[in-house]
Amino acid sequence: MTFSEACEAQNKLYRALNTLIELPGDKYRRAINDLRTDIDDVEQKLSELKD
Repeated sequence: MTFSEACEAQNKLYRALNTLIELPGDKYRRAINDLRTDIDDVEQKLSELKD
């Protein structure tokens, strides 16, 4: 994965997260937490690629 691909993945994850956060109710809480974990993973990869 290149730095550019990781940035694009991060942006897609943020858009998905924001969409889920806007949905009513708690049934999406697990999906929101999973996405936050995925975002953390991508940010870690970005940090590694940046160095």
